[in-house]
Amino acid sequence: MMAIMTVVYSVGRIIGPVLAGSLQAQSHSFSSALLAAASALLLAMIVSLRL
Repeated sequence: MMAIMTVVYSVGRIIGPVLAGSLQAQSHSFSSALLAAASALLLAMIVSLRL
């Protein structure tokens, strides 16, 4: 279980800045990137509560 959590965390650390950069380039604001990050955290919370 710990290995899976580490892999998911690592993938998020790689994809997060790339996604935030592309969202910022499209909208010229970090608001959409922050909204995407908040949505991902909310989704993770819902999934973890169901397990």
